[in-house]
Amino acid sequence: MIMRHLSIIAVILCALGTAASAQTPRPVISEILASGAGISRDVTGVIASQSETYLSFQTLGRLRERLVDIGDSVTRGEVLARLDQVSLQQDVDAAMATLASATAQRDTTETAFDRAQSLFDRGSLSQAQLDTAQQAKANADSGVAQAEASLAAARDALNFSVLSAPYDGVIIATMAEMGDVVAAGTPVMQMVDTDRREVLFDLPESYAAALRPDQSFQVSIRTEDTPPISGSLRLIEPVSDASLRFRRVHLSLPNDAPAAYRIGMIATVAIDGAGGALLTLPQAAIIPGDAPAVWRVDSMGDARRVTRIPVTLGEALDGFGADPRIVILEGLAAGDEIVIRGINSLTEGQSVGPRNEGQTR
Repeated sequence: MIMRHLSIIAVILCALGTAASAQTPRPVISEILASGAGISRDVTGVIASQSETYLSFQTLGRLRERLVDIGDSVTRGEVLARLDQVSLQQDVDAAMATLASATAQRDTTETAFDRAQSLFDRGSLSQAQLDTAQQAKANADSGVAQAEASLAAARDALNFSVLSAPYDGVIIATMAEMGDVVAAGTPVMQMVDTDRREVLFDLPESYAAALRPDQSFQVSIRTEDTPPISGSLRLIEPVSDASLRFRRVHLSLPNDAPAAYRIGMIATVAIDGAGGALLTLPQAAIIPGDAPAVWRVDSMGDARRVTRIPVTLGEALDGFGADPRIVILEGLAAGDEIVIRGINSLTEGQSVGPRNEGQTR
């Protein structure tokens, strides 16, 4: 009989323990949103020149010599290439001969007109004959003007047969070889300005839009004994990549940047506190479904319950480490506590326990 009573008591105690356990809210892993908590990230970019120029001749000709190759450093005014000048010099000689002939013809017609004018004044020449002499003189004058213009064009073409560097820089591409016939305006090489360097990198639209003109950037390269340098925001391209919705960012480097920061090198850009005006959450905090939502923890006295809150999402900040985040445009405010783990096991109004290793962002 005693054993029966003990068994009943044990069953009752076990049931009470189970009920109490079931009523204890489980802790949640959450994050408290904070205003102005910038996102410091490192991104990878490439060093480029702010100025790139395609060089071409201004006249048609055959490339006789190219004095530089890819990677060569050049100075302003340095001769880079020449066209075959033999035919161009022949054009100048022919134009000079034409001008000499036209000048002689003009001198002859001027003499003839002066004599015709004298005869007309004495009544020995008709008006028609005087007009003919005057027209011949005008034609000769026009011939001289045309010959002078042709000579100037031929001399210009001869001068244009020499291609010089417009500024100090480096040759990065060549498009013509010796012996090639190149048309006027056709690029034969490309050079960049090495004094005006920049770093190019891509950021999501919302992230790029939050960059400030006074943003702090540190640029570094993987080279020993080369210290990091500061960069300044020069340009955010207005058109984004159609598929990825990323913006290209241009970061100016100082003119006295070490020579080790060479064009074409990979650089790491540390962005200090970019996107301070953004509210972001881990992408894992978004409840799956057609209408994006999150679980917000609301405190009422000692009770803590979750409420499903619809949100408007911005750009996904992918590519920034193992914890990809997403921008929250509407629905939340700084100070909200949002569940970021175990979201699929929650229901509307469910009681939850204290935060477990949460964070503030």
